[in-house]
Order: sequence, then C-alpha cells, then structure tokens
Amino acid sequence: MRTLVSISQIAGYTYGTSVISPSPISQEEFRYLKQTVLFSEEDKQYLRMAGSILQKQTDAILALWYNFVGFHPYLIQYSGKPNDKDPDSAYLGAVR
Repeated sequence: MRTLVSISQIAGYTYGTSVISPSPISQEEFRYLKQTVLFSEEDKQYLRMAGSILQKQTDAILALWYNFVGFHPYLIQYSGKPNDKDPDSAYLGAVR
C-alpha cells in the first residue's frame, strides 16, 4: 500500500511555490464557478470519502492506467521528451 508523502517530496511538483503562476481567476470568481455547477459542502464531504476509499486502491488504479497507456502508442509518446517517441524512464519512475 502507498504511503502519503508531502507535496515537496513528489518530483516535478511545485504546488504552493512561487514557481506556479497565480490563478487567472479571483476567489470570488471561483465561488461563482462553484455556484454555477452547484458544488456544495455535501460534494466536498463525498469527495473526501471517495479519496479515503480510493487511496487504498491507488497502486491498482495506476497499474491499470499505465497498462492502458502502454497499449496505445499515441499515448506513450506523451511520456517522453519532445521529439522522442520512447518513454522517459526517469519521468515514468518519478510519477509512479
């Protein structure tokens, strides 16, 4: 089973740092978007519940997804470097 890691330990992720551009929308606009799609506190609750259930299945979900991608060469090319059709093994190892 996977263990949770802090975002700072995940290769390639820069969430919460100055490297990330600020959102193009304001907090107020974000609230309006949530209202538009009828996103509620109940939705938050169910998303958290789903997360706790799916967390235990992360490895199986990823294995299924990578297997799916592996059978579709047009998808594999996006796991490589630009102008290289072979997957980048360092990248694949880091995102696993």
